[in-house]
Amino acid sequence: MNKSLTWQDVLYREFLQSGKVSTDTRSIDRGSIFFALKGSNFNGNVFAAQAIEAGASMAVVDEDVEFESPSLLRVEDSLMALQWLANRYRQDLSGRVIAIGGSNGKTTTKGLVGSVMDQEFSTFSTPGNFNNHIGVPLSILACPKNTEMVVLELGANHGEEHLQLLEISEPDLILITNIGKDHLEGFGGLEGVIRATGEFFDFARDRQIPVFFNSDQAEFQSISFGENSFGSSSSARYRGEPRTSAEGHLEVVAEGPHFEFRSNLVGGFNFGNLMSAIALGRYLGIPDASISRGIQIFQPEKNRSQIEKIGDLTVFLDCYNANPTSMEASINSFFDDFVSPHFLILGGMKELGVFSEAEHQNILKLAQDYKPERLFLVGREFEFARSAPQVQFFENIDSLKENWSEILPLTGSLLVKGSRSYNLEKLFE
Repeated sequence: MNKSLTWQDVLYREFLQSGKVSTDTRSIDRGSIFFALKGSNFNGNVFAAQAIEAGASMAVVDEDVEFESPSLLRVEDSLMALQWLANRYRQDLSGRVIAIGGSNGKTTTKGLVGSVMDQEFSTFSTPGNFNNHIGVPLSILACPKNTEMVVLELGANHGEEHLQLLEISEPDLILITNIGKDHLEGFGGLEGVIRATGEFFDFARDRQIPVFFNSDQAEFQSISFGENSFGSSSSARYRGEPRTSAEGHLEVVAEGPHFEFRSNLVGGFNFGNLMSAIALGRYLGIPDASISRGIQIFQPEKNRSQIEKIGDLTVFLDCYNANPTSMEASINSFFDDFVSPHFLILGGMKELGVFSEAEHQNILKLAQDYKPERLFLVGREFEFARSAPQVQFFENIDSLKENWSEILPLTGSLLVKGSRSYNLEKLFE
């Protein structure tokens, strides 16, 4: 390596030639830059030679490795190098970057916003839910340079993580879906979630960029600023009302100007997600007809507000993930919008720490108050309810699946909701 060049110079020059990065030798593209990342159960440095043999143009390592190659780039921290590269490339992107955060609905909102933007602009959106300290850099680096709108999902499970992702992505606009009881263990309770959400507003205030937020939530009052609010409250700049179509899909009747937006989503909890996409579209001057088209063609991702029919049984599959706020919203919406008899399969919620038992008791009480036909609970978080009346408890999804043919409802509606780790969708494979 030329001694006058820094590792940053070398890395960025290589990326401009390659245009591709990888963190996994099992799916490496020829010519890509391999970053040797480390975790609790893996060390990418030991795969550096394998990456180069598989066709990587460069391997970025942060430990001494047992071979020499001109394709090796030694840095102090491979993850920080990946994040630096993403931020450096972001500065060369000519399009606007939209950052989407919040407790619930980020991936659905990202999909809605991306679909709306795509009606008028060349648009790139975060693939899947690549929304953390590794996924966000990878998303940015996968974005074509001439993209006009970049829609990034930002997720966090502890304080100051939002700020790190914002500094990497340097967004031009910020959209916050809501504030809820997510990752309570890492944030230290709802007050910690509110403080962490405040990082978006602190960043936006310093950079003088707009923030879109849900004015229907009182939690925003102590941290929000600006006029770009959305919701059903009279204080919202972008205001609308939800309604349900004859087919059960969620619609929004928006004001200023009046326009009716139809979607393929179900559940009143998706109203804020729809309103945020409408608000952002209108702010950016996209015609309502184009916003409407973007919303109508959007389909929720697998296991997110997904509707399946099994004979005369309607299954509301919403089991990609769960926290107390999203669980409560799904249960309420289920009993409001779906026909009886009602059946529920609820999986345990993760990352709640000392709040776990109380939050699971609250969810159980909410579900029992609705008096469902049958209530199935899955996971050790619900073990306290093993002997509760009108409840069937299962240790895991496999034990439920063993008995599934005997207890599968034949008619009515079934809600399936729980944390990702319980794989509740396996019931329907």
